Amino acid sequence: DAPLVLGPDVPRVTLDLAPAARWVAETYPVDDVSETEQGWLRVRMAVTATPWLERLLVRLGDDARVVEADQPAHEDAGPAAARRILARYGAG
Repeated sequence: DAPLVLGPDVPRVTLDLAPAARWVAETYPVDDVSETEQGWLRVRMAVTATPWLERLLVRLGDDARVVEADQPAHEDAGPAAARRILARYGAG
């Protein structure tokens, strides 16, 4: 199977991933991977759909931080999705 290649027109996000979240770099196509001084991974990856990024960030919780995003909506995608989920269930 050929690797999935997404063009430059697809927005990107840069994430810092805790050691427990390293599986993200092994599971999804990434443009770039480096290790931070704190032992986290910094990955740059394409975001084909905002709901996908939201689900990933909610799943990762504190094990992921958005460092940079091509689209402003992606900068706060995890916390925004978490707030909507909490509001839906009356916990926020």
